[in-house]
Amino acid sequence: MARSLSRTLWLITGGLILCIVVVLLYEFNITEHTDMSMFERTESEGDARQRILDMLSVNDVDEDELIASLKEQHEKQECDCGDEFVYGPLKEDEKKMRDIEMEALEENERPSVEPIVTCHAMSPLSYVGGGIQVEPLQSVDLIGLSVDTLFWESLLKFTKFKIDLAATKSHGVLHVTIPENMDTKIKVSGNSSPRLTISVNFGANIESLNELLGNISYQSMHYDIQLRDVVTVRLLDFEIRVHVHIRREPYPRLYNVAPSDHISQKVTILTKTFERYDAVRELIRSVRKFYPNVTIIIADDSEKPQKLSGDFMKHYLMPFAAGWFAGRNLLVSQVKTKYFLWVDDDFTFSKNTKLERFIEKLEVQSLQLDLIAGRYEDKNGKRLDRNYDRIIHRKWSRDGYCMVRDKGNHGAVEGFPQCNITDEVTNFFMAKTLSVRDIGFDPSDAFARVGHYEFFWDGLGKLRIASCDDVTVRHFFSHDYGEKYEQYRHAENDDVHYYKRLMHSIYKNNLKCLAGMDRNILQDYSKF
Repeated sequence: MARSLSRTLWLITGGLILCIVVVLLYEFNITEHTDMSMFERTESEGDARQRILDMLSVNDVDEDELIASLKEQHEKQECDCGDEFVYGPLKEDEKKMRDIEMEALEENERPSVEPIVTCHAMSPLSYVGGGIQVEPLQSVDLIGLSVDTLFWESLLKFTKFKIDLAATKSHGVLHVTIPENMDTKIKVSGNSSPRLTISVNFGANIESLNELLGNISYQSMHYDIQLRDVVTVRLLDFEIRVHVHIRREPYPRLYNVAPSDHISQKVTILTKTFERYDAVRELIRSVRKFYPNVTIIIADDSEKPQKLSGDFMKHYLMPFAAGWFAGRNLLVSQVKTKYFLWVDDDFTFSKNTKLERFIEKLEVQSLQLDLIAGRYEDKNGKRLDRNYDRIIHRKWSRDGYCMVRDKGNHGAVEGFPQCNITDEVTNFFMAKTLSVRDIGFDPSDAFARVGHYEFFWDGLGKLRIASCDDVTVRHFFSHDYGEKYEQYRHAENDDVHYYKRLMHSIYKNNLKCLAGMDRNILQDYSKF
């Protein structure tokens, strides 16, 4: 028993001695590497660099190589539109001409393209890689730039080093405001130039260094409404990039209208008519029954115009057969209200045409909707099952986009289960005036008599679109509007017009092919 206790005491004592030795060795090792004044030892910049790289065991990311690799992958992508009722591609001479135009467009847009920002897994610097924006010829602080405390205490405080900053695109200069009580072991050169260097000697103070880094700003030196510069910050073998967006912020365009204002102050009703005066007069009568004070604007390119007049109404005459989309452009240009309602001239309002429901959703800020469509109903007020909602599936290839249209939607609108997000809708919709003006309607001859989904293709990625079941309008789908109307609306060469209309969009929207159209031509395209 006593022998066992004695052995245990010896083991405990030996363990304690061993622990003390380990601690002393550890303290000696730390002191040897950290107490510069005691051993009069300094570490070169190269040694510090190697220690950092060895500790992290990571390779620096070359952003230029990464961008080049992504571009190469992008150019190698291929796509197709299936093998049934596919329109496109362009003829070879047309494709070559479009390629030249696309290259010019991409070159023009390149300075404003959102950059790729890489973030290091571990870095001796804290920084904000993007989101810094400045007006042309003005300055902005390079916020968030500082040396990490852990790296400083472990490594950087024991060596001399430099922090080199450079505005690589030379769109601006770097300036640092030097504090009056700045540490004398920290020096600055190249102030107010595209290249700025901060030299740090042994024993410098990290608080003073980070205060200096926090005082660095970027000053734009060249006027342009849209540019991007890259500020590189290099410390030892580490390089980070801070992206600066130089942008002339446009003024907001606001409407002096309150939520409580009458609907006539918020919305204007638009329609384009051609040789259908009986229909448009019926539309006007139905609107006045429910909305007597809302302004109606009509664009008319009929051959022999008839007078359309009344309170709160404007009738614009256009040259004969000037065009469907041309008329839409004229109408939208004359809207003075925040919203407009588009209706075809053969629609009629009913008790279910509740425009207030459109406005309610457009004014929900969190939804940020630009355009909301309704549904059609029959003469008895029953909503028709016919649905015009379409979504666009799109992939990229070096020859352009492969675009396939499909029936459906992208899901319900939050808070409004009767509404769905989609890409294309019917010709009965309410929209934000400014949003649609920014897109416009292509007045090409291709859309002189017929045009619809092409507007939504031009607005893809720019307009947030929804379709709702709780607002309807009557549409009887009648086609008996006289010989003149039929001559232009349903001409003998309709297939030719339809094909040329689609090929116009294939060229304009940089499409390789197009499928999923509502109508398919089974003829030899070569004759077109």
